[in-house]
Amino acid sequence: MEVQTTDLIDLTLHTAPHIALVENVLLNNDNSTINRIHAILLITYRLRNNLFHGAKDIRYLDGQRENLRFASHLLKTVLEVSGRHIYHSV
Repeated sequence: MEVQTTDLIDLTLHTAPHIALVENVLLNNDNSTINRIHAILLITYRLRNNLFHGAKDIRYLDGQRENLRFASHLLKTVLEVSGRHIYHSV
């Protein structure tokens, strides 16, 4: 898998350690479970922030559908596992 620099720029990660972590995980240079989870959560966080606070060009939104679906499922799972529910089923 080749990580494109523009892909990492589009995530708008703000710190060098976060950029390095995500890049190393995506390149399989870091197989630590904790770092892989950290990288997935960073990517998910940035996808969410970019959706709500980023550029609003509808032409590119459809291309992110699967990423956003995965990110939503991941966040729901994290909330359920952590016990920090934002809603309760009846």
